[in-house]
Amino acid sequence: MHTLHANVGADVDLGKGFKFVTNNTFYIIANRGEALTNPYYGQSAISSKGQVAVGSDLDVRQNFQQLLNYSRTFGGVHNVEALVGHEYYRVDSYGLSGNRTNLVDNKPRTEWWS
Repeated sequence: MHTLHANVGADVDLGKGFKFVTNNTFYIIANRGEALTNPYYGQSAISSKGQVAVGSDLDVRQNFQQLLNYSRTFGGVHNVEALVGHEYYRVDSYGLSGNRTNLVDNKPRTEWWS
């Protein structure tokens, strides 16, 4: 498995009690798998005469947050706070796989050319 992860954020003081915050995350996750079962002995020899399988998948994930905070004190005793936010999340998944069974023919050959 291979993973790439990036995270970027910023806090910006806009003055007069306003503050803007952004958080941005990006992931890429890649997997690859392979399998081979024995075509001559055991359960796989009876049921599928051997099997080979290969697969890979890729996930791309994005998350973006934007927040606007407001905080103000009036008369030294009254506090007002507000928050407005937006979030975007997206996942794209891609996959590809293939397999093959009956890798060998367990029937005895009577002729060398058959």
